[in-house]
Amino acid sequence: MDASVDRIAQPWGGRTPYDRHGGWPTRVDTFLEEGVEPEAVRRWVQTASLLHPDGENRWWAHSRLCAVAGLRAAARAVRGRAGHDWEGLADTILRETRRRCLSPRGHWSRAEDDEGPDAALLLPLARGCLPPDDPSGLRTRRFVEERLSEDGYLYRFDHGDRPLGEAEGAFLLCGFMMALAARYQRDTVGAFRWFERTRAACGPPGLFAEECDVRQRQLRGNLPQAFVHAQLLETSVRLAGDG
Repeated sequence: MDASVDRIAQPWGGRTPYDRHGGWPTRVDTFLEEGVEPEAVRRWVQTASLLHPDGENRWWAHSRLCAVAGLRAAARAVRGRAGHDWEGLADTILRETRRRCLSPRGHWSRAEDDEGPDAALLLPLARGCLPPDDPSGLRTRRFVEERLSEDGYLYRFDHGDRPLGEAEGAFLLCGFMMALAARYQRDTVGAFRWFERTRAACGPPGLFAEECDVRQRQLRGNLPQAFVHAQLLETSVRLAGDG
């Protein structure tokens, strides 16, 4: 470790995601497009939390809907002007994301330029991004299940024309997210069904891998702690009062 580097001011030292001694890229997402007035977006500025590593310039639905859910949760916990402003910001993000990412068929798309399914969309639905009876949320859950499920397990997204399971296994985190989304949308039977099926994918010591090979009936990928396990615990607690 280089002792000359101030780790408080520079926690990552000289490293960047691009080159060991290179500079950080110029941020282009903090500027409004020409002709757009700041008041029109109510000071909504994108941050790195709304970007995905495989395409910073794409308009991904999942991250923005998660931001909406987070802002709504924060607004419920805070009284006064701040809560009102956060709720308004959530409405602004949702309105623009709906314009760009809601499919003509009524379900949420993975991105503005990708109408395919994405199981990650289940998380903001489960977190209260939309009312539980919102038609777009119900259609999205059905769309994800129709396109990304196999034998009761759920994949994160499809890989072009490749069959499910060829590129990667079922993503166990998404199975629990489906259970949470079903519970939020008042489908208690579906929630328990997804929970029990996904729970059955644990290994002999009771550990979960990231993925499950549905056809080979074996764990696939790493076994990170507090990943799938954390979602298992949350789902267990939330379903405990419904059984």
